[in-house]
Amino acid sequence: MKNKLIKIVSVSLVAALACSSLTYARNPRFSRSEEEWARLEDDLLEWDEIDGLADEYNPEILDNEYAYKNDENRSKNAEEIANSMMRLADNYEQKAYETEDTSGLTAASYLSQADSLRSQAADSVSDSETIRLNYFKANEEVKKSVRTKFIDYYRAIASRDSHNAQVAYLKSNYESVKNKRAAGTATYLEEISALESYQKALISTNTMEANVRNAYRNLIVSCGWQYYGEPQIGPMPQIDVATVMNIDQAADLEKCLAQSYTLQIDNILLKNAKQYHADTDVEVKYTRTLNNDTNTVKTKYQSAYDSLAYAKASYDAEVASCRVSEQNLEKAKNQLKNGTISQIEYKAAENTVNSSRSAITSAYYDLVAARVDYDAVVNGLT
Repeated sequence: MKNKLIKIVSVSLVAALACSSLTYARNPRFSRSEEEWARLEDDLLEWDEIDGLADEYNPEILDNEYAYKNDENRSKNAEEIANSMMRLADNYEQKAYETEDTSGLTAASYLSQADSLRSQAADSVSDSETIRLNYFKANEEVKKSVRTKFIDYYRAIASRDSHNAQVAYLKSNYESVKNKRAAGTATYLEEISALESYQKALISTNTMEANVRNAYRNLIVSCGWQYYGEPQIGPMPQIDVATVMNIDQAADLEKCLAQSYTLQIDNILLKNAKQYHADTDVEVKYTRTLNNDTNTVKTKYQSAYDSLAYAKASYDAEVASCRVSEQNLEKAKNQLKNGTISQIEYKAAENTVNSSRSAITSAYYDLVAARVDYDAVVNGLT
């Protein structure tokens, strides 16, 4: 069983956990099949488990759940919420009267809070449904951030591996230049320059390793493991690069507008404004808000699409560049065999290919991230 973060709910539960390998999740055991729990509770973190892991163990989502369950307004309509705010304002005002003789500053603070609450209540149109939607939106944003952390972990690994390959090449290059100088075919300045390049790259090696460790820790903690847990990380998700841009923009934009949490909330607020504040500035305010947010959501959709298209074009460009590098490497291989280039010149061509392949990997991760962002926008996270 994984060493999950444990939410303490009672002394008896603490004792039970101390004597077993059971973990504590947000939802009751019957909410999932045993097969689902088995996957979530093993020490393997896979891409398709992220939603389930976040739902059960992510600290932010657990905090959101606690706040939602303890929100006294989560079962009230707009009128009831406004009335609650007015009652709270009355309480603050009463406190102001009770403290004005002992502390004028405290009394003034209470009166200020009372005035603020009455001002909010005057055009309050929030209700249980807007509270629920805001809660779901916050949780979906957390899940998206976990997906980003998953990709960032693999990005960090790719950067480290590319860097290490570059360090190995620079070391070989320095040794070659040093040997050339000993043979009188390279200058002292060339040797020092090669040494400096190698040493600078070598210094960054620890930073690259630290980046991988930090990305790993950030990912596993967001999925419920303790900071020093050691789960395995599953592979990056595979997307079909050839068809990633096979998108029906009109259909996706329509879905985006229909699913948008922001617009769903705006429509409810406007409906409540019409019901409780018809033909007033409050209705005008929320009509304007809906119109403005609709335009913003359309812009966000187009931006997500453009970012995906750019990521795909960048990936294609890196693939094309790599093909050229690989052709040059084949040419260099024949030249090395014929003795027309040196071993270090061949390694330079080999290093270019390695760099190109690393660039493709990085571009692929950017493409996956852009697709994650696009799908999130289409599915309502705006």
